[in-house]
Amino acid sequence: MKRSFEEKDDLCEKIALSCYNKYNELHSRGKPSSNEWTHLAAFISVNEFNQIDVISIGTGTKCLSGDIKQSERQGCLLHDSHAEVIARRALLKIFYQEILNDNNKILIKQDKYKYNLNKSIRLYMFISYPPCGEAAFLADPLKRPKFEHKSLNSNQIEKQLYLKPGKGHPTTSLSCTNKINRWIY
Repeated sequence: MKRSFEEKDDLCEKIALSCYNKYNELHSRGKPSSNEWTHLAAFISVNEFNQIDVISIGTGTKCLSGDIKQSERQGCLLHDSHAEVIARRALLKIFYQEILNDNNKILIKQDKYKYNLNKSIRLYMFISYPPCGEAAFLADPLKRPKFEHKSLNSNQIEKQLYLKPGKGHPTTSLSCTNKINRWIY
């Protein structure tokens, strides 16, 4: 069923509002204080009646630097705590629970080892801020900041794989833009 731009815009607004409402319902423990900020990401299912269900949510902007990843604790640490990654980890947990409990709300079993998204569900990803990497680049030079600076990753160019930006030792984690592309394809 094709939807008009107005219907799509309305759905986008409802999805964003649902994500912010779900975030506001969460306990304040772990949330930033009034003088701090974070990024919010969520996965949302929308059924054939346009009922919106925020099925996973994540916040965060941190990742471990490359020197920590090389430590003997490798495999015991969460290297990327960006909102998009946390929301996806929560989504995968929900998928695994559906498979284990033989619940066919989001996933439908096709055969012994294969599941597909329920045809009556559309799955969306909401991100409150452009993901790090190429998606965060401002394409219009008139909208770029008025100051010039050289970052650690200033040698990276468009349409390449990007490492996450940050201070100190650079990380070896891919940017969220690259991760999202990998998840889709």
